[in-house]
Amino acid sequence: MQFIQFVAFIFAILIFCVGAAITYEKLKEGQFFEFIYRAAFYAAAVPIIVIQKAFGR
Repeated sequence: MQFIQFVAFIFAILIFCVGAAITYEKLKEGQFFEFIYRAAFYAAAVPIIVIQKAFGR
């Protein structure tokens, strides 16, 4: 169980990094609202999804 949670945590970091890279590109294009939206989405959704996957719900 501990190993599964560790793997899920690694995936969360990878997903977050991809999301951060996308938001950075958007921010350079001047789309500030979308940056805020995506930052909030990744901050809220990723941990919830990972926890659900880790516990098989």
